[in-house]
Amino acid sequence: MKVIKLLLGGYIWFCALSITVMIVAFLFFLIKNSIYPLLNIPISNILSELFPAIIGSIAVTLSSVAIASPVGIMTGIFINEYTNGRTRNRLVFIFKVMGGIPSIVIGIFGFIIILVVNRAIGYNLRPCLFVSSLSLALLILPYIVHSTVIAFRSISLKEKVIGLSLGVKKHQNIFYILFPKSLPALFSGIILAVGRAAVDTAVIMLTGVAAMAGMPSSLLKPYEALPFYIYLRSSEYRNINELSMVYIAAVIIIIICIGLLYVSNYIHKRILIRIKR
Repeated sequence: MKVIKLLLGGYIWFCALSITVMIVAFLFFLIKNSIYPLLNIPISNILSELFPAIIGSIAVTLSSVAIASPVGIMTGIFINEYTNGRTRNRLVFIFKVMGGIPSIVIGIFGFIIILVVNRAIGYNLRPCLFVSSLSLALLILPYIVHSTVIAFRSISLKEKVIGLSLGVKKHQNIFYILFPKSLPALFSGIILAVGRAAVDTAVIMLTGVAAMAGMPSSLLKPYEALPFYIYLRSSEYRNINELSMVYIAAVIIIIICIGLLYVSNYIHKRILIRIKR
């Protein structure tokens, strides 16, 4: 028995160290290769080329999370508080299946929306920031729904019924008592959704991103994004400088993801502090 525990512990440490070494090596490789163009290309040229893609990535990420969050939270509350038995299990299963759908399928769905709008309504809708945001919102929706269901299930039965026993109506109990209690857990799903939306390429390729589109001047205009920039440049680079720009873009998108996650974690901690007070 001791031998098994020793082997299991050694395997756990081996896996942890292997993953850590791989991540550190990968980051070192990116940073090392992104330093070369900084020494040989003017910073102004780098910023002028990457800045529209940086703004586009932030815009499409924040807008998709802003669309998906209220819908996902309300859906999760409905599943947990207004359904039971088979209906609840079926809805949870549906959103689990949605969470496993490949992003390219969601991209095709967004493209179909464009075709339907053009043919049914007659409005000349083109691939744009709004369609990308809507499609990405559908992609990350299952994460937020699932985190909401888990957050409400984690609340104790005593906390759920204390308001009802004092004469509070069900919707008031949900939004004034249960919802604030579940906020810390809800942010776990939102943080995951931020990271998922920021790095996806397949969805935005079919719904709005374009090379050399410039700054996103409107929700109904094409835009640039760092994931697409990395894909495009790495597939058709002609010299070492262009390949080095890919490494810089990769480092920047990691920094953006870390920044967005840091902001989400900061809000998460502030909510915890207020709840404890």
